[in-house]
Amino acid sequence: MKSTTKLCVSLLIAVCCNLLADPPAEKGMLLVALGADKPPFVVSNDQQISGLEVDIFREAMAGSGYVIEFVVLPFHQLNRALVNFSDLDVAAGIGTEFLPELHYVEEFSYYQNIAVSKVSSKAQLEQIADLRNYSVVSWQGASQPDTPLGQVFHHLYGTDNHPNQGYQELSQYNQNAMFWLGRTEVVIVDRAIFSWYRRLLSHTMDTTAEVRFHPLFPQRQYTKAAFRDAELAQVFAKGLEQLKSSGRYQQLYEQYLK
Repeated sequence: MKSTTKLCVSLLIAVCCNLLADPPAEKGMLLVALGADKPPFVVSNDQQISGLEVDIFREAMAGSGYVIEFVVLPFHQLNRALVNFSDLDVAAGIGTEFLPELHYVEEFSYYQNIAVSKVSSKAQLEQIADLRNYSVVSWQGASQPDTPLGQVFHHLYGTDNHPNQGYQELSQYNQNAMFWLGRTEVVIVDRAIFSWYRRLLSHTMDTTAEVRFHPLFPQRQYTKAAFRDAELAQVFAKGLEQLKSSGRYQQLYEQYLK
């Protein structure tokens, strides 16, 4: 694998090396792009890049001999990151756009969207259509035609024929804050993201109320990882499969659901 240099843009960079008792011979460095500002999947600051997707990638490549360096990019740039930035080797956590010259590994990470209400609200949510009986807040773009929440959700909130009374789309921070402040009855959110913001917001507001999870969206929303090099993609795919078969993959998720 070619050596890498810094991207000629202002990026936050953190080096994450495997700390092994007997490290394998170093094969080189991999520059991996992740989507910015999506805790707990990716958490970045001036000192480091961490989070669930960092954990998954690092552990899937453990023992491979590569030094892993992560950068974060705005999520809308991630799908075409390997085209736009020649120094990158991998783009992980991408969506649905695919390029024939790249090599993809399926099911890198996933989102498990749920509806959350406070037990005190006594919300009755057996199916998606029941949401119209409550005030609802979701993430930005959730009601678009290609929403992972499904066509019933789009029909409720994403068409001109159905006014969005009692429905809002906000940033992940703001939607969770509204829920805990009692300004909406239901929040539509990924389970891990909900847990993350519940802990974060507990420093400034009361997040102790008992909640109920409504599994209205059983289908997981998976992301992929894109590689320039086919052999490297195979190495990662094998490591990822080992993580899943051993149960370690789900253990990593569970750490972020507490």
